[in-house]
Amino acid sequence: MNEQTYSGILNLFTAVTVCIILIYIIVWVVTYYQGTELEDNVPPRCVDGNK
Repeated sequence: MNEQTYSGILNLFTAVTVCIILIYIIVWVVTYYQGTELEDNVPPRCVDGNK
């Protein structure tokens, strides 16, 4: 396998990993904010303002 192919596979793997991490973070944030909204009845804007 030449270096160009290896580099392409590495770039693809990196891109996929970053996408998975971003999706995970988005899901976590949405779940977290929905949880705080349900518990406190406070919109995420107000929660951010208090921090």
